[in-house]
Amino acid sequence: MKDIKIILLIITLSNLLGCSSNNTDGKWVDYSNGMINLNTVEQINFGVINDVGDMGREVQKMLSLGAKINNSLLHISEKDWDKNFKGETIKVTSYLKFDGFTLTLASKGISSYSELTDIKEDLLDTYDDIGDFIKDNNSYYELNDSWF
Repeated sequence: MKDIKIILLIITLSNLLGCSSNNTDGKWVDYSNGMINLNTVEQINFGVINDVGDMGREVQKMLSLGAKINNSLLHISEKDWDKNFKGETIKVTSYLKFDGFTLTLASKGISSYSELTDIKEDLLDTYDDIGDFIKDNNSYYELNDSWF
């Protein structure tokens, strides 16, 4: 019985030591609900989309602006905003995409071009911060918790 306990203790300690060494290997981004090891990520993308689930009038407007099917709002001009969305509140979502994993940074209703600009600037600042983190010698980066 004592031998079994010793063996189980050794296995448990081995697993714990193995897990802790895995967490120190690589470059980790902490996003409050979990962590991403950037050493396993091949591509990082970002975007701001018009978040509508019913393919309603807002999507038709975006498609009429020549936007791609993902309804990207990254490159919409203030003139196009005023022409198509002035006086309306639309739901937008900003995100970072690590290979197949999408991390939503902000998802909220906005009613002005300046609100959209703020969301885009925050997103691009975070994307740049991650780029700087990749280049430096640190192994841990915590995303700004004001996103979540």
